[in-house]
Amino acid sequence: MNLLLTTYPAHKSRNVGDSLISKSAEALVHTHCGDVPITTVFREQPIDDYVSQGVGAIIAPGFSVANATYPSTFALTRDLHTLPPFYPVGCAIQHADFLHTGLDGFRYDQPTLDVLNLIVKRSGAFPCRDQLIVDLLAKFDIPSYYFGDLGLFDPEQIGRPFVAPKRIDSLVFTIAHSPRYAAQSAEMLEHLARAFPEARRYAAHHSVPNSSARAIADIALTHGFEIVELAGSAENLSFYDNVDVHIGYRLHGHISFLRRRKPSVLLAEDIRSFGFYSTEGTQPNCIPAFRLSDFAADPGSSATAMTALLTGIEDGFSSLNSVFSFVDTTYKNVVSPYFSNLKFA
Repeated sequence: MNLLLTTYPAHKSRNVGDSLISKSAEALVHTHCGDVPITTVFREQPIDDYVSQGVGAIIAPGFSVANATYPSTFALTRDLHTLPPFYPVGCAIQHADFLHTGLDGFRYDQPTLDVLNLIVKRSGAFPCRDQLIVDLLAKFDIPSYYFGDLGLFDPEQIGRPFVAPKRIDSLVFTIAHSPRYAAQSAEMLEHLARAFPEARRYAAHHSVPNSSARAIADIALTHGFEIVELAGSAENLSFYDNVDVHIGYRLHGHISFLRRRKPSVLLAEDIRSFGFYSTEGTQPNCIPAFRLSDFAADPGSSATAMTALLTGIEDGFSSLNSVFSFVDTTYKNVVSPYFSNLKFA
């Protein structure tokens, strides 16, 4: 028996991005390691009972390298020295105060440093989802390297040429999670309705909507958008198979389109998206939704995003060619060797 510790909160927000991360990890294991038996367990559930029954290995896609990762975010085992071979991959960080203090204000507590250093001794350097996390860990002398978000890597799409759509018959706007972007979102929806009056327009929820997201959806309805509920299983994202372009706030909306070799523009609303923006290889078509000076919503970001979208349509989204090349190179040099070297029962 092998375990996959998922970050997907089926009992909470049902964030489809978390499901995509876990499903992508499982697919990559099967591509490189064969028909490996995997049992999926939510990250907050202690796994001592599984370990006592015999576990060959544990893979933890999206493993948190934030404070209190153990035992509150990932329960793991009562004694970390009893962990079977442990593979954290696409490691992430959530820092709730990021949009108030910035990463310069981030500090690790000593218990977390002890846990992270113990895992490094057992598992090696942390493979991280973006360069921002790599740089942060380096400040604390924790070994890590860039790996990328697991959702980027579909073995069936790697190496496939990007062909931009000749016309935009459909588009999707992914709705921000944070209420700080309400005015910006309303402006964005108005811009899109004016620019694409004949296109079929969707506004998508990627998790169970909060009151702010529902309010934005109501505005979208007034501009002729259809509301799409995609929270839940990663299979829900197949809706994007027949949509021409994405623009919006959800990182895994952006990644879902890149994964399919389709064009996208991302408004980076949080540390996850900002990490994507801060990685040189994935920066094109990413626009910070907030001002870097004070982290307040940037009133100019919607216009900047629209310019990126319209310019992309005119030039065949040429800026994305470097992104797809970067994804292919990362897969060949980092992702494929990593998964090929994993050992499961």
